[in-house]
Amino acid sequence: MKENKLVLGTAQFGLDYGIANKIGKPEENKVFEIMKYAVENGINYFDTAYSYGNSEIIIGKFLNFHKNYKNKVNIITKMSSLKNKKINEKNINNCFFQSLCRLKQASLYCYMIHDFNDIKNNCDEIVYSFTKLKNDDYIKKIGVSIYDKSQIKFLLKNFNFDLIQIPINIFDQRLLKDDILLDLKSRGIEIYTRSVFLQGLIFLDKNNLPSKFKSVKKQLEKLNDISLKFNISKEEIALAFIIAINEIDKIVIGIEKIEQLKRNIKIANNFKNFNKIKSFINFKDFVIEDENIIDPRKWV
Repeated sequence: MKENKLVLGTAQFGLDYGIANKIGKPEENKVFEIMKYAVENGINYFDTAYSYGNSEIIIGKFLNFHKNYKNKVNIITKMSSLKNKKINEKNINNCFFQSLCRLKQASLYCYMIHDFNDIKNNCDEIVYSFTKLKNDDYIKKIGVSIYDKSQIKFLLKNFNFDLIQIPINIFDQRLLKDDILLDLKSRGIEIYTRSVFLQGLIFLDKNNLPSKFKSVKKQLEKLNDISLKFNISKEEIALAFIIAINEIDKIVIGIEKIEQLKRNIKIANNFKNFNKIKSFINFKDFVIEDENIIDPRKWV
């Protein structure tokens, strides 16, 4: 099966995650069904984090049961924020090896810093500890998860990393400006994008929006009109936008039901439609500048 750009995001497997998620965490047998279908249909990367509830444990159980998949799946996980503790090699290793144990793995494709402030406040300690994990073959890649351009600038000056996870979607196009992605690619950095559906915001009913999202009504109406006029789903529009960005290596998608996964894989494998979609959609019409909307950290 040909590998595609999709990465299976697993926050939903351990948490009630996403503003449009009405079913909560899927049952374990349903999660196993989702992961099995993903691997068998070209998704070779799973993205998780220690802070995603029991997501790591579920992945570990799945791979322990399906031992023939272990060599087919590249696992990316993230260090819990240590901002309330003194960060040193011992703390970092404790967190890492707990994740390794939960995942039932001997090594990982990538270990990421989940909280940018950990790097900003403890850069030397993190550089030393993560580099040692990489040199000792516990991880293949050192990764970072960020939210904005200022964080990327700091990292490029102060931290050597191999993989970056960034938010980009039809509403949030900040990181498509100023050749940021081209700069990252020129340095050989893998680029993964998350929040392609902005935690489900693009699926909300424009006539039944929470008060804090009232300003999004115009964009949701536009999205709905195009979807109906051209008989294409909102998922297809959102994914086509991201997949057509050449600099992006992988797209992390969160899944609650296997039907969602099947639709996303079908869209991702249908490359012929992307240029067609771009020909009748001006994606700049969807841009939202208000960071209170496009940054989920500010939704609380």
